[in-house]
Amino acid sequence: MEFELDRHDFKDLKNISPRPKTALRLKYEAEVRAFKNRYFGIENVRKTLGFSQRKMCQLLLVDPSAWSRWLKDESKIPPHIYRALEWLILAQEKNPDLIRVMGAGLMSGPRGSASETEVLALKERIQQLEGEMEQIKTKNLASTAKFMVFLIGLFALALLVILIR
Repeated sequence: MEFELDRHDFKDLKNISPRPKTALRLKYEAEVRAFKNRYFGIENVRKTLGFSQRKMCQLLLVDPSAWSRWLKDESKIPPHIYRALEWLILAQEKNPDLIRVMGAGLMSGPRGSASETEVLALKERIQQLEGEMEQIKTKNLASTAKFMVFLIGLFALALLVILIR
């Protein structure tokens, strides 16, 4: 049994309203609007970070044709792309060396590689941060020990007051 459909069978589909958006979808759209207001679009972010379109696509794991489509109609950009771009911006604010090394090709494979100086600078920064973490841990341990001594003294004082009564 075969059915033949003609275009008049679908004319009523135009009148069907789209599904209502979920609260989560509305939240994502609000975050996208906030991103656009803050950073003025994805092309501006790319230029600010100093990446070519090809590099940006490699970082985001998207095909360059997607980037071209998005530039024509930014409403087609998935929300997670905006989130990834924002993370790149925040990473640059925290550690510009990391972004420079990424841009030099450290992540893109053998075609472009970061200079030894940049890699060494990044390794030194990592060691410096690890040292700072150790100092913080040591300070936290010392503070904890002082607090424990204080609690033991307080407990002893309370015990003494109870025994005197």
